Formats: sequence, C-alpha cells, structure tokens
Amino acid sequence: MGDAIICGYSLSDANFRRLLEGTPAMQAIFAHCGNASVIAYDRWRDSLPRSKRKNAPEVRCKDDPSDPDNDDIPPYYLFATRHTPYKNKRQLESLRANPSGFLKETERDKAKLRLWIKFIKEECEGAAFEEAEFQFDWTVDEDPSIYGY
Repeated sequence: MGDAIICGYSLSDANFRRLLEGTPAMQAIFAHCGNASVIAYDRWRDSLPRSKRKNAPEVRCKDDPSDPDNDDIPPYYLFATRHTPYKNKRQLESLRANPSGFLKETERDKAKLRLWIKFIKEECEGAAFEEAEFQFDWTVDEDPSIYGY
C-alpha cells in the first residue's frame, strides 16, 4: 500500500487548539504530550471505545494553502471523511478537471461533519463548533487503510 487521495474538512491551527483545550478528555492528553497536537488527538481517538471511534475522524496535517512552502506558518488540520488509492499525477489531474468528481464535497461528507461536531459537543462535552469553521479540502498522503481507518 502507498498513498491515497484523502478528502475531508480542514480546521485552522487556532481552532484545532481550541478543540484540544476545550474538550476535557483531550486536555490532559494534550498537556501530557508536550502540546504535540496531532499526537494528542490521535491518542484521544485511540482511547475511544471502538464503537465510538468511527465518530472521530482521522486527522492529517496540511500546509497552509496561502503559503505551502513556508514552514513558519502553522498547518491546517484535515479531518478525513473518505479516501481513494492514489495512482499517479494523471489520475489527480483527471479528478481536478471533473467538476462533479471525487474532489468535490458531497452530502455524505456534510453529514459526517455534522455528526462529528455533534459528537464532540454532546458526547465529549467539548468545544462547540459551527460547520462554517471547517472548509472542505483534500490532500495526498499515506493511505489510511494501512492502519484500518
């Protein structure tokens, strides 16, 4: 297995930290991880019962789209809703050219986002978010199915 094209919703660094600091179950893990945000989120996600883990999407770091080559700008965090194996650049160019294709937001994506926001707020007693704080996005990264996501 290799890479995948991963679609989902991105959240700014400031809002990702608000999620971690505003959700009691994540706070202690975040502090214990030396404020390593992705590690803290992953550990929190892994601590959930298997039946609830599906409500917490996997997260990936993504460069700030305004300046992807600047390492001094905090990343965005992409919460995956779906993925497909990445084959080659030609495949990606074809997907970009298709206005109704894989890289476009679907009703199913929106439903997953709403469920996740509700899960964080109601079941985890965490920070409240609005759908507008998230932006539909995609990236090419390591295939999530390697780890059974």
